[in-house]
Amino acid sequence: MSESTAIDLAQPYKITPLSEDLWKVQIPALAVNVVDRQFMEHLREAKQVIASQYGVPVELLEFREVLAREKTAQGVIVSLTINRLEVGQGKTILRLKPAKSPSGELFEDMIAEVDFYYLDEFGRVINSQHLWASFDKWCLARELLDFPAINRALHLVIENRSYVTNLIVARGKFPEIGHDAEFEYTFFSQPDAAASLKDYQTSRKVKAGDILCQKIPPTTGKIPGMTVRRHTQPPLKGLDFQLLAGEGTKLSRDGLRLTALRDGLAVMKRTMKRVYTSAGEKTIPAAIAISVEELEILDGDATLNLNADHSLEISGDLKEGSKIATPGEVLLTGNVCDGSTVTAGRDVLIEGTVEGAQIAAEGSVRGQSRVDRSSIQAEGDIVISEAAENSDLSGDSVSVLESLGCRIEARRKILLERAGDDSSGRKTVIRIGRGNFYAQKLESELKEINLLSSSLERLQEFFGKETLEQITRDSLQAVVLKELKRRRQAGHGKLTPAQAQAIKILLESFNPMKGILAEKNDEVHSLMRKAHEEGSEKPVVVIREKLSAPVEVTIDSKTQSVGPTESGVVISSGDGQITTQPLAADESSPTLQHD
Repeated sequence: MSESTAIDLAQPYKITPLSEDLWKVQIPALAVNVVDRQFMEHLREAKQVIASQYGVPVELLEFREVLAREKTAQGVIVSLTINRLEVGQGKTILRLKPAKSPSGELFEDMIAEVDFYYLDEFGRVINSQHLWASFDKWCLARELLDFPAINRALHLVIENRSYVTNLIVARGKFPEIGHDAEFEYTFFSQPDAAASLKDYQTSRKVKAGDILCQKIPPTTGKIPGMTVRRHTQPPLKGLDFQLLAGEGTKLSRDGLRLTALRDGLAVMKRTMKRVYTSAGEKTIPAAIAISVEELEILDGDATLNLNADHSLEISGDLKEGSKIATPGEVLLTGNVCDGSTVTAGRDVLIEGTVEGAQIAAEGSVRGQSRVDRSSIQAEGDIVISEAAENSDLSGDSVSVLESLGCRIEARRKILLERAGDDSSGRKTVIRIGRGNFYAQKLESELKEINLLSSSLERLQEFFGKETLEQITRDSLQAVVLKELKRRRQAGHGKLTPAQAQAIKILLESFNPMKGILAEKNDEVHSLMRKAHEEGSEKPVVVIREKLSAPVEVTIDSKTQSVGPTESGVVISSGDGQITTQPLAADESSPTLQHD
């Protein structure tokens, strides 16, 4: 370097602070242009002086702009500004978080998250050695560290003089899970699994001593897990469920086998739960209970008027005017004729035709043949394998081969192959959605409540409130005798045996009617609550083949005429409007889903 361009580093710089993070610097006279090497060396020296005098890391100082150049005999005196960069600064922080295993168990210290900055709390620039020292201090297992992610983040922080938060630097290893418990049983648990309703029902008829099911216990994994701090976790057992003995069954001592204690009908009930697995959330059984219920098999050749307390099987046709009620299931192997009424606490299965009848079930209703001029109401699904004409169908979901002039109501889904008018020109009317479904049930319940309330009021007028309040199970006979005596003393004369029996029946009916009224009021409150709950799935109507005539469709509060069409359609609602779209190829065979 020549004498004319030598830099005198001992020469003081004139530094003037303009603000907390900005300084004006006057560099000594330069003999050459300001962009050459001599200027850059002066600039570095000026930064070192500022760093020393003001306690600012030299890495955070940058040249901002030239303010002035003054020519002198010694050279050019340059005035410029240097500012402090805004960078991330703070203490490196570790957070340990839990994580759920594939079986849904929560394990602590399975995720390590880190925040780190370009400058630490002491103003030192971050580097890999500082990070590794921190990880070792926190006892993180190095074999679990995500080095590629850490290095990428460190490079970006240094390059941009920034910071990173919530960086996952390590994940623990879950312990190995064994095989889930398995379940084998000897009968069909759902009608869809059997070739016919007859096969379904036949498979469920069991004898005392029959083995109903066998549980294969879960196994335990072999490989332990590890937290991010190198603590081991023992292997996990596979998912399990509880096998429960219902009425009429016996559980083996090891809890793995159920045996029938009597002849009857096998009934399975599953209690489900949601778990999180590596493949996502799924629903599995928490408990499986099997009962053997009493089954009475009756001949349907004669008209029946039966209020049973067990499941029923009617062989042959259910004759005109028959009335059947049971809290259990009903299997009808023949036809259901005009004027018949069937009320069941669970499923109703019908192999023959249904004509001019009324069917009500708290479970599902399944028919293998035609339905005509009938009413079918179900809390569960309605599945009719042939056509339904001029009938009212109401269920959670409804599936019918062909609707001819039917009124169909459902909460979730309606699935038809074809739809149109009946022979008299009556149109098919469809109503779907939670509001419609529960509004219809509310209307029916309120009618029954009004009838019951009127009957109770007439009883109070006839007997008096004080007399009715004295009725209990133990006191009923005494109340009846007292009422008969009171009427004789009031001058009504001696009552005939028929009149006395009528009074007894009326008094006996009072408390049961009160109980039914209370249950109906509870049901109304439940229906009102359900009507306002948000459903997890949107209501939809699927017509697979065609609409031979216009169909009136109501989805919640919107009504629209749809059809006729020559091909399948999907009817749903969106943005408050009913929409109709052609049935896509992959929707040509949708099915109702059953829990």
